[in-house]
Amino acid sequence: MDGHVLRLEFSCKNGHRIKWSSSSILGNKYTANCRMIHGFSSCGILESQYQGFAEAAKIGNVGDKYIDYVYGTMGYMQTVLKAGDDCMTEQIHEVQNTDSYQQRNGATVITDCRHDSTANAYHSTVAMLSYETKHVVAVQTVTKEVFRSSQTHEFEAMQQIIPAVQAKGLTVIEVAHDFVLKIKNWLLTLNIQNSFDTWHGTKGVAKAMKEISCGAQKWEGEKWFAELSDKQASVKRHFYYSMKNCTSPDNLRRRLLTILDHYRAITPIVILTRNCHDTYWVESFNNVILIYCPKRIHFADRTFNMRIALAVMDWN
Repeated sequence: MDGHVLRLEFSCKNGHRIKWSSSSILGNKYTANCRMIHGFSSCGILESQYQGFAEAAKIGNVGDKYIDYVYGTMGYMQTVLKAGDDCMTEQIHEVQNTDSYQQRNGATVITDCRHDSTANAYHSTVAMLSYETKHVVAVQTVTKEVFRSSQTHEFEAMQQIIPAVQAKGLTVIEVAHDFVLKIKNWLLTLNIQNSFDTWHGTKGVAKAMKEISCGAQKWEGEKWFAELSDKQASVKRHFYYSMKNCTSPDNLRRRLLTILDHYRAITPIVILTRNCHDTYWVESFNNVILIYCPKRIHFADRTFNMRIALAVMDWN
């Protein structure tokens, strides 16, 4: 056995010999072994998991050096990275052909940063999805080797990913992201509309409600009202409902102002404007990345980028 390939030598009584293998040759490696490496790589299985399974199933396996040779010398990694980039470029063209893009002369995108560990992340990846098509149009990974503070990774990646998609011809007119004020201020300098995801956009509602539902006794009835003390959750829930069923800014404001028919003291909360978008699609894509890049494993840069590219092609 050579990996997953059976090699036999046949001989006859006259001394003639012939060698036979169960796989053809690809380059200077057996095709079956290369296909097996592609198989476990493209479904997110780790090398150690593949080797453990292959040994338990007694189907043979290829070693680390064999895998590294296919990844590097045979160009597997470079092929995957190029295929991933081509896939995202194709999605950019799809976005450019949408009616929304042509009517607005630009696209709305949603972004989120995914860290490879819960604290002091080494790799941080910002994914950018089209709000119209929900497909990935760009990913950008930054490392702690370049930017020492992992808290700044999202902003640093955003500074790279916006010019990258613009260089491919995608005009970005609005970005919805987590509540990162540094990104918001930077987007405004580029004349790009800033929006927050719905969760972060309404995170301050309960806090604002608390300010007018409790306080010093002498201000009761003037600055705060005991009747509102149990209304925080219901008001926040109505905000979510209004955003989900919003068809226009005017309609959203009308829905939110209906709260005042019941609770007259919260006018400042409703009047405070903030652009929001649902960004759960990008959170779902981060779950796909988890299949290929589990947080309990630290990958080398080239392997990490290859697995991100595989996740992009899987999602798109």
